[in-house]
Amino acid sequence: MIYYNVEPLRSKREIAAFVNYARNGTHGERNALLILIGLNTGLRMSDILNLKVAQVRYQDVVQITEKK
Repeated sequence: MIYYNVEPLRSKREIAAFVNYARNGTHGERNALLILIGLNTGLRMSDILNLKVAQVRYQDVVQITEKK
């Protein structure tokens, strides 16, 4: 059985390490951006994943309706 640490990230160091880890791989920059959007907005990942590029690109203000 595999156990996961589900404790929140509490320090800037932990957040930076998590984002840097997410940057590895084929879509690393995209993954890091999704994580940073979630951390800075408090949105659920399901709401973030429904965003379209056109909704946020070149926008000063983005309006998002939370689904849940």
